[in-house]
Amino acid sequence: MVIALLSAMQAEIYHTVRRLREGGDEACENMEWGGKTFTRGMFGSIPVLAGWTGTGTTIAGISCQYVCSRWNPRAILFAGIGGGLNPAYAPGDIVAAGEVRQWDINASSIGIPAGVFPGEYNAAGKALSSLYPDPDLLAAAERVSPVPVRKGVFLSGNSFLGGETGGLPGMEGDVVDMESISVALAGLYNRVPVLLLRVIADPCDRRRPRDIRQFLDSASISIAAILEAVTLAIAAGGSS
Repeated sequence: MVIALLSAMQAEIYHTVRRLREGGDEACENMEWGGKTFTRGMFGSIPVLAGWTGTGTTIAGISCQYVCSRWNPRAILFAGIGGGLNPAYAPGDIVAAGEVRQWDINASSIGIPAGVFPGEYNAAGKALSSLYPDPDLLAAAERVSPVPVRKGVFLSGNSFLGGETGGLPGMEGDVVDMESISVALAGLYNRVPVLLLRVIADPCDRRRPRDIRQFLDSASISIAAILEAVTLAIAAGGSS
């Protein structure tokens, strides 16, 4: 079984794919689907699949389901850039999700609290809202990452409604992005462990990188290093 190493944008996963190819793995192969490229190769002794999903909750969810249906991955490690809601974060900080919620799910007009998926329930039979990425993968990332990894709450969705300090009323978080909730849902319904990572690009105090292309390339390098380290930890039995 492969470990799926995914990002929303090609630029975010670029250096991960480059590491696969520069590692001398002659078995690397590309597969095309939906205008995207997925590359199969090896990190150490473990097979991996690296590619991008596309941006936004819908296309990312469709792509993650495709990956789960076709390759039945052992785990999904998803990483990319994100916005910082926590004022302690600076550009380049790495944050892993301990919890992820969708900020733009709001059925309060029919009596369902904001952030709750109408008609959906978790394994405990409670209304589905917060999702929790795999704790073993999170612990592995915190332990083996070559750069410090913090843990935070991700608010994920397509349209940010709550300004700088949170999403919908009563919903607060540390990181804002679009795709994490889709990846977490794919993991939940396919019973695949998930790790979600974000490199902070634009903190809430608006300390944005001057050159976003250069920043994105640097973030991709950091992502590649972390994803490889976590993959090797899984191969060594350091995670479920």
